[in-house]
Formats: sequence, C-alpha cells, structure tokens
Amino acid sequence: MMKLFDPILPDSKLHKSFHEIRNNECYAKVKPIIQGWAEGLLERSGEARKFVTEFQSTFNSSMWEMYLNKALSELGCSVDYSKSLPDFVVKTPNNYQFNIEAVISDQPAGGDEKEPFDHQGFKDRGALTGC
Repeated sequence: MMKLFDPILPDSKLHKSFHEIRNNECYAKVKPIIQGWAEGLLERSGEARKFVTEFQSTFNSSMWEMYLNKALSELGCSVDYSKSLPDFVVKTPNNYQFNIEAVISDQPAGGDEKEPFDHQGFKDRGALTGC
C-alpha cells in the first residue's frame, strides 16, 4: 500500500497543509491515523498513485474523501472499492444501497489564500444592532 506521507511530488508542488502535517513533529501521532482513513481507497486498481498525488498537491478534497471513508466504515457500511466512480458505492448494514460523490467548495488554485473563516466579520454580520 502506498504511504500518504511519502512525497511523490517535488517540494514546490506540496500543499501547505500536507507539508505542515508531514514535517511538524506535533502531528507525528496523527499521520498513521490519517493513513488508516485511506484504507480501501488506496487499494483501488490504478487509483492509488492518483489519490496520493491529489492528497499531496491539493489536500482538501482527498482529506474529505478519507474522512467520509472512515465515517462510513465506523457506521458499519461497506464500500465497493472495485468501482472508480462514483467515489463511494455504499451498502448499509440493513442492505440499503446508495452512492456518494464527495465534492468540496475550495479556494481557486493559484488564487490568494484568504482566512477560511472571518471571526470578526461573522460577529459583525450576526450581531443585532440598535437603530
């Protein structure tokens, strides 16, 4: 099985979140946990290298897929990893079947990164103000 945190891209192509988790000792204990979340996803025929490349370069969408993968497992669902599309072909413990295409809303590639959540702006917009 491919290792998520063994870089296959040049340093300049690594996403800053991937780089931080990989290199900061504070995250040493979390790396094997994240690796475990990818169980099944990395066994898909011909998909492992593509998945690891995306995890290392774009990070957020792959992290979401791994989170969903682990959540489905914890809920007792089974995933048919023999299919490459959609992301998840799921069967519940009660044999209910459904599909999931994991998508995210992310900042545009190459754009200026913005604070993901503006705490002060939220407070300003959410506060009741007098006339």
